[in-house]
Order: sequence, then C-alpha cells, then structure tokens
Amino acid sequence: MNASGRNAFDALCELASKEKWCWKINCTTCGHMYFRYGLREILLGRHPDSAEWVVTQTHPVLKRGGQPTELGKLPPRSGHWPITEQQLLSHVLAGANIGKIRSGCTHPDWLGYLGLALLYSEEAERESRLVTKAWVPQLIQELPNARAQKWLESILVSNESILTWHNLEALE
Repeated sequence: MNASGRNAFDALCELASKEKWCWKINCTTCGHMYFRYGLREILLGRHPDSAEWVVTQTHPVLKRGGQPTELGKLPPRSGHWPITEQQLLSHVLAGANIGKIRSGCTHPDWLGYLGLALLYSEEAERESRLVTKAWVPQLIQELPNARAQKWLESILVSNESILTWHNLEALE
C-alpha cells in the first residue's frame, strides 16, 4: 500500500482498465507487456499511485513497444518467475479487494487481470495458498452463480487445490 492506503494490485487493475491494457495470457502481439512491467514494478515496491510510477501507455518508449531503461528487461512471459518474486507478489495480491477491482474495471477484463496475477504467482501459491485463501471468499461474494460458488468453496476447503487462471477462465 502507499500513502493513499490502496493496495498496489487494486491500483494496477484500475490503471489497466482505464488504459485498456491487454490481459490475454497467450497474446502474441504485446504479450501483456504493460502487466508484466506493472507487476514487476510492484515487486520493486513501487505503487501505481506514486509519482515515480512509469508503466503507462503514455510512456514514450513503452508506447512504441520498446523496453525503457528505467524498467530494465521485460519480465518473462511464462509464469516461471523466481520464487522469491512470486512470494512477494502473493503477499500484495492477498491484500487485494476483489469487490473494488470488479466495480472499478470492465467485465471480463477484471477476471483477466486476476488471472495474470495468478499466472505469475502460481508456484508460490502452490506452497502457501495465500491468494487462494484471500480471494476465493471474495469471489464467492462477487459471483451470484450458485454453481460457481459451490465450485469455489470446494477449492477453498481442499488443502491441495489452488485458485488458478484456468479456474477464472472457467468462471468467465
């Protein structure tokens, strides 16, 4: 969180919705570049509400599809980020407010944003289930479909199941 008290992932999702960032996991055009940079910036302790935040579509180098020097190398597109980064990301994600993300972002984009976050934290999630425990109860409240709620509850009560981007794809 920053001085505004907003969770960094909540703020990232709002920015992504405002700027209409690509969230498609298998995108071959941009590879959801803004999200990868944005998630990496969050890992470095930067917040989308801060003056130092540069991951926007107005950034002249990003706008042309380039790699700005201040952001470094574009993070890999696979979900295999270093486990320490995934663990840091999981802690930020666990503090996210799904209701705020859903109300502040368009559908189905908000589910896509959650899916990307789950993709880049999946290995850490298998170890801790931190995001699963935080997000599934919120998703149950946000999704009125009784069948989806029951399915999500089964994920939550299992000691081995985790919430994945595949689950969100099925909910969509």
